[in-house]
Amino acid sequence: MQHDDCKAYTDKQIKELEEDIKAAFIGGDFARHRSSHEESESSETSRKLLWQGVKEKTLSGVIWAAILFLGTAAWDYIVKLLAHLK
Repeated sequence: MQHDDCKAYTDKQIKELEEDIKAAFIGGDFARHRSSHEESESSETSRKLLWQGVKEKTLSGVIWAAILFLGTAAWDYIVKLLAHLK
């Protein structure tokens, strides 16, 4: 009889544990919970890629603006220098 009591107690504890674990998930649905995490990770990855692209384009724009500024300044200097030599 002692063995049966131990088995019943263990079965009860396992069932309660399973219920507690299922209660931690929306509707007790493990697959839906996992899918939700995968979607969140995918969304986070997309956001990181977007910001990486924004940073790259911004840096590229700043570099081109600097090149244009320096080129224009150099051209203006050369034109003024040549005008002064005449």
